[in-house]
Amino acid sequence: MDLSLPTTLKRLFVTEVYAVGVAGSPAGDALIQRLDAACRRLAREDKDGRDWAARKRYIGYTSFGSVRDLTQADAAFADLKTLLDQHVVSYTRQVEMSLSKPLSLQSYWVNVLDPLGGHSGHTHPGCVVSGTFYVAMP
Repeated sequence: MDLSLPTTLKRLFVTEVYAVGVAGSPAGDALIQRLDAACRRLAREDKDGRDWAARKRYIGYTSFGSVRDLTQADAAFADLKTLLDQHVVSYTRQVEMSLSKPLSLQSYWVNVLDPLGGHSGHTHPGCVVSGTFYVAMP
């Protein structure tokens, strides 16, 4: 192969990232405080989630393998779901996504990781939109 031949670099695949800040308004700050308390409570009380995380070698806690419906675990998660559903509608309009019905949040979970904790790369099969909402960062 001759590397001296002319080359072309084309951008064929673009990942668009929709970002919104919640903190900074009284309602947003209050929601974040409620979510922080709810996440930390789950991390303390949900033994199944701690065990699941330990089996998967996560350094910390996840509700992924234990809590089916966070909206039932704490009202703060129901408020977050409402907010996220609204932003997904906004996102799908901005990218001109043609949908037969509006998207809504189907599953989500809590991660409370130790400072050295993290997640390996993974996919979300069957998802049209996926994202991350950071409640607190070190």
